[in-house]
Amino acid sequence: MLTISAPTLSDADALLAFEIENRAYFEQWINARAADYYSASAVAEAIEAALADIAGDRAYQYLVRSDDAIVGRVNLVGVTRPYFNKATLGYRIGAGFAGKGYASQAVKLAMELAATELSLSRIEAVVRPQNIGSMRVLERNGFVAFGQARRSMYLHGEWHDLVHYERHLDDTGKAPAKSPAKIPHASTWTTACAPVRARLPRIGGAGVCASIFSCAALQTLQALQAARRAWRAAASVPRSPSNE
Repeated sequence: MLTISAPTLSDADALLAFEIENRAYFEQWINARAADYYSASAVAEAIEAALADIAGDRAYQYLVRSDDAIVGRVNLVGVTRPYFNKATLGYRIGAGFAGKGYASQAVKLAMELAATELSLSRIEAVVRPQNIGSMRVLERNGFVAFGQARRSMYLHGEWHDLVHYERHLDDTGKAPAKSPAKIPHASTWTTACAPVRARLPRIGGAGVCASIFSCAALQTLQALQAARRAWRAAASVPRSPSNE
């Protein structure tokens, strides 16, 4: 069964292995990342940033899993409220799992969360015209192309066109939501918690303030900070060959 869930520090090793394994495959469609992106410390920092974005209602990153193995990623970024009430969709599936329908399933799950728990009204996506498979994924999930932007993405030393897609999740005409309907526990995205008002501590050098988020989300972030401090302490201990 395919599932999507937000990353936690316990996913760091598996996520790093997934990114390294698929580095060349993904870089067909995205610009090459710096070498230090593919390191344990960089992955830990990225997970911290992802959870801070969730708490701040800025972006929602999910790991796509099949039988607990990471097979891809699907993200809703650039959350804009209240007047536009939208986000931008991105997704990628590992090379070894392509052609199994995982991308379509992952996008479907993300759209269900976007419409219900996140209370978003409209989702955008962009894709290069050459990426026929990705366009089919969007169209299977109810996205409609509404335009093509010329020379709008610089990739591999040249400019590329992008096709713009959209999907409306709410056609009732009601006023847009100012915040998510609920923010479930970051690790499962299935359990709702009572909203509270609080100011989060600084995480990864960035202050995060959220007026409404769940108790579970706060606890998750506090646990994350503690785990991060422990990880840094362990990393600072000199290692002998026998400890490797």
